Amino acid sequence: MAHFAEIDDSNIVTMVYVVLNNEITDESGVEQESLGQTFFRNLHNDSKTYLKCSYHTYGNKYWSDISNLVEGDQSKKLRGNFPCPGFTYDPENDVFYAPQPFNSWILNPTTYVWAAPIVQPTRNDDDDFDWTWDESVYQGDNSKGWVKVIEDSSSFS
Repeated sequence: MAHFAEIDDSNIVTMVYVVLNNEITDESGVEQESLGQTFFRNLHNDSKTYLKCSYHTYGNKYWSDISNLVEGDQSKKLRGNFPCPGFTYDPENDVFYAPQPFNSWILNPTTYVWAAPIVQPTRNDDDDFDWTWDESVYQGDNSKGWVKVIEDSSSFS
């Protein structure tokens, strides 16, 4: 199966579709994005933009679905990240990226993943809390932003 993202005139992903490989494979057995684009334009009777995307691409790397490890053959990565509706398509860099989660977060130009302006503190396995970003804390003091969230052990019973 292959995936295609439907892109609107503002370069925002509006939908992601799955298509069988035989719909995008040419007579030589090679997948062709143009065949998928034609398939979806005919299916939807429109002239929208449809771009192939990879379910296994995140952080501008290809990840194996079996071992959840970065795979050696990075030629399989495609367009930075697997998109969802609401993602942006950047035609200059030919990548998808998620909406900005907080005003202070910065888009990493290598991974195309948003990053906090301060590195998240390390959480130890025996900690009874986790870290979450609080934009108002950061706006009040640009040296802070990560706050502890205490786990509620009663919800595990």
